[in-house]
Amino acid sequence: MLGFTLSKLNLLILVTAIFVILVFFMFGLSKVVVAETAQQMVGGYATTAFSLLSADTICAETSIKIPNEISFSGSRFFYKLYIAEILPDDETGLSTLIFSIANRKDSTNRIAATSFDTRATLKIFHWGGATDPTPTWIGELPDDEIRAAILDPQSTPPRIDVFYIIKEVYEGVPYLYIIPCTSEGSGICVANIQSVGCKLHGERGKMSSCIPVSPDEC
Repeated sequence: MLGFTLSKLNLLILVTAIFVILVFFMFGLSKVVVAETAQQMVGGYATTAFSLLSADTICAETSIKIPNEISFSGSRFFYKLYIAEILPDDETGLSTLIFSIANRKDSTNRIAATSFDTRATLKIFHWGGATDPTPTWIGELPDDEIRAAILDPQSTPPRIDVFYIIKEVYEGVPYLYIIPCTSEGSGICVANIQSVGCKLHGERGKMSSCIPVSPDEC
């Protein structure tokens, strides 16, 4: 009887151990898959931006809708997408455009990142959704804020889950604009792009060929 009881106890211990090992394996696998998915995402965004800049046109434009979450085998990873730049190097004159993904609750926990160098002038805009209805060039943000376009598909509506990439060649100089907006109402994206067009109109004293606005819209 005692031997039978010990046999059942050993079997229970074995089953429990196997279950724990499987849980740890699935947890580790989930983290790997999430990281690989995130890396594919930022790689795709960078490729799109680079291709747009390489196009033999004065103007080019595209929009990207990012997923609401990264999921695998029932687990859900909530994240933020950061689009930032390293200012031009004095020697090479190259700027660096950076795409990275971080845990939504911890901006320092970046799980994926990619970048490329460019001679284009980068104009990246921050948009805070309901709390900040007008896009702001990240160079004008306060020092205590993260200087990046931050997309958060889980933010309080409207979700910040779309960004436009617009290329313009102005007076022989290539420019690349990154403008965040939302999939919850197309009018908001139009308004954000028009806001950037108005900023350009104010700086140049004339309308942008690639983000045209009339003075009445500003």
